Amino acid sequence: MSDTPRLTRTAETLEAAFGGRWGIWLSDTGRWWASHRAALTAAELAAGCVPFVRADTSSQLVERIQAQEDLLAEAGSQRRA
Repeated sequence: MSDTPRLTRTAETLEAAFGGRWGIWLSDTGRWWASHRAALTAAELAAGCVPFVRADTSSQLVERIQAQEDLLAEAGSQRRA
């Protein structure tokens, strides 16, 4: 039996957990990927934000997305300062 429905639900759950700001999928190579759906500003890129994140597991992907979310928040607060 295929794991595809379960993996699709996992990706949808993770996308929802991050407010739809990231598109998430499992590649044919078995790696989890996330793509930031909005274009990054120069300030966000300078702060270390990246448009794509890759991980070996869904939980590792969550950690990496959260790290990016933290960078995005910091870049945004610096922009307002």
